[in-house]
Amino acid sequence: MTGSAETIHVLALAAAAPGDPAGGGNAAADAASTSAVDAASAAEKELEAAGLSCRVHRAGDRDAYLREMLSAKPDLILHDDALASPGCLEAVRMLQQYHPDIPFIILASPGREPEALDCIGAGADDFVLKGEPGRLACAVRSALRRRSASGARRNTETALRESEKRFQWLFESAREGILLLDSGSGRITDANPFTMEFIGAPAGSVIGRTLAEAGFIPFPAVYALFLDRLGQEGFARYEGAVSSAAGRSPVAELECSRTRFEGRDIVLCSLRDVTGRKLAEDEKDKIQQQLFQSQKMEAIGAVVGGVAHDFNNLMTAIQISADLALMKTDESNELAGELKEIRNSALRATGLIRQLLLFSRKHPMEFRTLAVNPIIENLLRMLHRLIGEDIEIRTELDPDLFPVRADASNMEQVIMNFVLNARDAMPSGGTVTIRTANAVLSERECRDLPDVKAGSYAVLSVADTGTGMTPDVIERIFEPFFTTKPAGQGTGLGLSVVYGIVRQHEGAVHISSEPGRGSVFTVYLPAAAVPAESASESRVRTPERPGRGQRILLVEDEDKVRESAAKALLKCGYRVTVADSVQSAWDQVRRENGAFDLVFTDVVLSDRTGIDLADDILRQYPGTRILLCSGYTDQKSQWPIILEREFRFLQKPYDLNALLRAVEESLGAAGTNHSHS
Repeated sequence: MTGSAETIHVLALAAAAPGDPAGGGNAAADAASTSAVDAASAAEKELEAAGLSCRVHRAGDRDAYLREMLSAKPDLILHDDALASPGCLEAVRMLQQYHPDIPFIILASPGREPEALDCIGAGADDFVLKGEPGRLACAVRSALRRRSASGARRNTETALRESEKRFQWLFESAREGILLLDSGSGRITDANPFTMEFIGAPAGSVIGRTLAEAGFIPFPAVYALFLDRLGQEGFARYEGAVSSAAGRSPVAELECSRTRFEGRDIVLCSLRDVTGRKLAEDEKDKIQQQLFQSQKMEAIGAVVGGVAHDFNNLMTAIQISADLALMKTDESNELAGELKEIRNSALRATGLIRQLLLFSRKHPMEFRTLAVNPIIENLLRMLHRLIGEDIEIRTELDPDLFPVRADASNMEQVIMNFVLNARDAMPSGGTVTIRTANAVLSERECRDLPDVKAGSYAVLSVADTGTGMTPDVIERIFEPFFTTKPAGQGTGLGLSVVYGIVRQHEGAVHISSEPGRGSVFTVYLPAAAVPAESASESRVRTPERPGRGQRILLVEDEDKVRESAAKALLKCGYRVTVADSVQSAWDQVRRENGAFDLVFTDVVLSDRTGIDLADDILRQYPGTRILLCSGYTDQKSQWPIILEREFRFLQKPYDLNALLRAVEESLGAAGTNHSHS
């Protein structure tokens, strides 16, 4: 506005021109008007002469002044102090009320300088004495420059205020955390509401504290690395747990960068709640690990199941051969000890394969209604030998324990694995207590027992006085291959097998343990609705008498097993005919006109199955006793068909006692020959 190319809009407060109706025709007023008009005209001419193009509007009274000021919004107001209404002071106050940004200059009469100064105190920009040449143009230019600078400053301030309002709105309403840190000390200078809500702390409680002190990075070593990277690269990121006053364990993603704000160096941090994402990722990882573990166990099961047949055949031959050799060897002979070691090693090898098969659920099970107490009592002698003399075994067995529907050998495995685990937890000796009890649980009582439903249970517990376990060990104790033992001293399958067995029995297993205070493993087995079978039916025992010449057709395609089994049966008083295939066996049956007391056949043979052979024989010779055996544990064993048809079955590997017991039971307790037509 100060350049000559622009026209200045000037509002001159001066009396109306002489003769103007607004003057009223009064002589005194006309004289004042003439003076004011002359002053306004002189001012206009002076400004034009100084190169300031002007467009002058005049206002001769208060109403005209207010109207022109509000509607025309002039660039400059000149007030002749000769004008009585509005007077100078009143005109300034009116301008301050409506347009304080418009420059106001007084054309002062000589001698009235004090009044002009009062007006400047009220908001006028300057005054110029009438008759002072050149002074007015300078005052106008100066006032217009000040107005321009003030306008720019006001615009900047307005923009800054708007920006601050937007920032404050974003800062307070953002659904992620925002923190401002002092660049030098690293202490928090501001934090938005979301940040405080996230950590569950009162507003302002983190001000003046570092990220570590406030719990955003609660790990000193991590915080030191964070600061080092921030200092070197100007940016640092942390993702992890954050301390929360609300008792939660939130996970945050914190990103901080150096920047400038309000003319000073700061560190700006953004904080995002990634707890949900982290939980989802952890759950995904857990599922992937479970899938991997399942695939691993499936692969192990496939491999073990594939070799189990050959392995079980080898173990059968080794165990029977060792048993036969022991029968010929006096107990005092040094060789007897070596033979027992061979036999025990074969049993241990068989047990390892059996554990793998049990966990992969590829080992066939035979569920019967049985009592758990006799199983424990029958195992005690063996358990004493296994755990050593420095460990005492105590039993507290409920004589009225509920019967359960279970596989006897699996129950033996559960008890044995618990006791062996207790032994390993007591390297300096201690006490193992085996308890049984009945429990009738309500839904309320089951709330603290995951996987247990309301109902009646036979409860088996094994407690030790050993080293105990930490919570993180308890959490993983049933994982396959997890072990706290040194390398080479454990397979990590014992308790995994227990868990698999218990779940297959629709039961649940729970642990109570503390470091230094021992452990208690408790198994809940659903009570059976019918009484248990007699103990004699489930107890393994050696035959009371050998065979009395009964004829047995032994069908086995594995040479070593066939030779060992035939030799054992012959040794014990049976007459044995051997065959290595279904066809050769059928030829023997027809040649002898079915005159066999027992057909003892492997299920999987080179040409057809043992079940096919049994069907053929039973169609032509009904009532022939059949005993099946197999070293397979998968679908090749045809276990469902064996159960459905109620064939007697002997699982490989078997030792001499198991073989003779199975043969005796198949022939009948009286040992009578089968009559043939």
